[in-house]
Amino acid sequence: MTAKLGLSIRLFAERLSTTPSVMVWIAGACLSGIVAVLIPFQLAAAVAAVVAVTVLALHWPNIIGIVILILAFGALPFVPLDYRLANEAAILWAIALGIFYWLTGKEIDAAPIREFKAPLLLFCLAWVIALIQGYAIAHLKFAIPDSRRYVGLLAVLIFAALEGRKGNSGFIHRLILSFGTLSSVLLLLQLGTGWRVFAGLKGFMEGGIGAEYSDVVRGSAEGGDYFMAYGLFYSLFLLIENPGREFPRRATLIGQVILNAAGLVAIFSRGIWAGLVLGLFLLLVFCRNRLASVVKVSSILAILGASLVLMAYPIFPRQVEAVFGRLASISEEGGKGTSMGARFDENQQALKSIVENPVLGLGHGGEYKKTSAQVSRGFVNEITFIHNSYLWVAIKLGLLGIVSILFLVAKYIKISFRLRSSKDPTKRAIGTASACTLATWLTAGIIAPVWAQASDLVAFSALLVVIGSANTSQQTKRRA
Repeated sequence: MTAKLGLSIRLFAERLSTTPSVMVWIAGACLSGIVAVLIPFQLAAAVAAVVAVTVLALHWPNIIGIVILILAFGALPFVPLDYRLANEAAILWAIALGIFYWLTGKEIDAAPIREFKAPLLLFCLAWVIALIQGYAIAHLKFAIPDSRRYVGLLAVLIFAALEGRKGNSGFIHRLILSFGTLSSVLLLLQLGTGWRVFAGLKGFMEGGIGAEYSDVVRGSAEGGDYFMAYGLFYSLFLLIENPGREFPRRATLIGQVILNAAGLVAIFSRGIWAGLVLGLFLLLVFCRNRLASVVKVSSILAILGASLVLMAYPIFPRQVEAVFGRLASISEEGGKGTSMGARFDENQQALKSIVENPVLGLGHGGEYKKTSAQVSRGFVNEITFIHNSYLWVAIKLGLLGIVSILFLVAKYIKISFRLRSSKDPTKRAIGTASACTLATWLTAGIIAPVWAQASDLVAFSALLVVIGSANTSQQTKRRA
């Protein structure tokens, strides 16, 4: 191991000794020195970090994917950055690096997203039309902020380029599983301690779990929530398909299922919980020919889960009670003054707007609401915001936006089911986990604008690349 470490250090030193790297280091040092004199220390440190990460990324491009996910999900513990702005900047920075690679003659393979090219281009066209309509024609106040919400979808180009590198197949899949685990650990740490571990916009929600459990921390890993779901379904499928694995591997998979499930509980999102129920039902349908294995695995997980809850309750009584209280609160929703009641009102006003503007919609920044209780709480853009993701797209992007999303989802489902017929157990697990995660995503989209949130779109981009890469690999083997 020492020899390998020494070789890595020597290789790193040799690469840094090349002329371009030396020039970048010198330029970065000069720039950092000038910046340190002119601007505050925090900003100077950020500039220095960007220079250092850029140099590293030129030699190890996989760092780009890691940086984007860290900033997209706010996975820098205790660091209160403006993660939305940082995520946008990171994606544009990564695209600039990709252009640099291309200009220097390096090949960039976008094969993992080849089958998604048509729906993605159609969605881009709908986005451009909405920008022209909202900003150039109607001069709507929130047209630009609204248009920036989709920047996360650009990550599909970056992830595809990283996945398409020689010898890098499966990198994004491993990245999803790793960040799903990281998100679970950080969320559970935050829930158990009450510390502000996730310092992003939704990573630590003020007010806790409503009035009754205001002392219990509620947070989110944003797009990382769907990585936890992917990890849950992936590990669960492997357990069910082959319950006779060697004990260390079986224990690892059980641990991953429990950890991801606990992380998903810690977000207290009823929309994602409902999506998980649908995803688990879909998994049962996929595994209907392995009923004995389903019963065995379910029994083991149920016993372990119940034991963990009983052990946790004396230590974290409020957190456990808050979970059951959150579930019970579903029966109280829908009336006036409730969260769901406000969203029903939103939906009614949105449908009215769609009927009046059925083809092109209102464009980015379109204001469809007359009044909103949320405005009094400081959400000044609430007249443009709607929680239902599908109504959002219909209002802002019009008919073309809805068609492009349906086209993209149809392609996703087709490829996921194609992978399920593979002889490779890993590809079958990827296809199954992707389909179940999509069910979770689509369900959550009923009460959250997943199609118009940068962090969620970063997660969705990664899922597109994973199934696209697995599909490309499978087709290549069949032709061979």
